[in-house]
Amino acid sequence: MNDFKIVYVMWEDSSACEGWIKKDAFRNKSSLVETIGYLIERNENSLIIASSQSDTDTLFGVLTIPYKSIIDCYVIVKWQMSSIDDN
Repeated sequence: MNDFKIVYVMWEDSSACEGWIKKDAFRNKSSLVETIGYLIERNENSLIIASSQSDTDTLFGVLTIPYKSIIDCYVIVKWQMSSIDDN
């Protein structure tokens, strides 16, 4: 499998409503989102992360987050687990 960095990203997401609503019922409010995933790519406008990768070189849950929406971002250090029973 690829050795992608694992990142934590806090970002501001837009809000939306489904279907018809009264004008006064909608509160134009964004929400904060926390995401952890594999850093697939960084380009001039955004981070691209995936929630999962497989040994067949495929990705799942790919998300593009514009830099303008990112509040915080850092790399998570990987560790080696020897056993699920170790404390």
